[in-house]
Amino acid sequence: MLTKRNHINNIVTLTTRPYLLYGEKPLWFSPHEKNGDELQSPAWMIARPVETQRSGFIGIFGARLGFPVLDPIAFLVICGFILKVLIDVFRDAVGKMTDKPADAKTEAKMQQVIMSQDSMVGIDNLKTRLFGNLIYVDVDISDDGTKVLSEAHEVASQVHDAIESEFERVKHCTVHVSPSGLVEEDD
Repeated sequence: MLTKRNHINNIVTLTTRPYLLYGEKPLWFSPHEKNGDELQSPAWMIARPVETQRSGFIGIFGARLGFPVLDPIAFLVICGFILKVLIDVFRDAVGKMTDKPADAKTEAKMQQVIMSQDSMVGIDNLKTRLFGNLIYVDVDISDDGTKVLSEAHEVASQVHDAIESEFERVKHCTVHVSPSGLVEEDD
């Protein structure tokens, strides 16, 4: 049995929860700021019930006022919210299972970090792939072809360490050094 207090609680919930979620400054940080999927689920668990409660309330209230068509419309809106969450979760899972690359902004910053290393000639290839929230990096760089192996290895180590220290989400960086500018000798 619903009491007057339950009605007041429902009204307070329907009016204050959206502000807490979407107000000027939410009471907690956005899950996207920390790149944490573990935080997205609780945000969905709070945001979606508010939207579905509001839709259900409008449907039931409209039906009680003599507009019975609002009840099935509210049902369809609630189904839409459920399908939206389903599609978002599915796309996120497929993206993580199919070696989706890191975003272009991150790759561009990686190129800047690589090119800022000493004696860099160029980047032949840069590949990134996401594994959960981590990034794996494979980079082929060009360096002076007249260097000895130990010097080329030192350049590769500098690039490796710079990438892993600059980007906290990078789990591992593989660097391959190709010679550039080899002078061909005439016989």
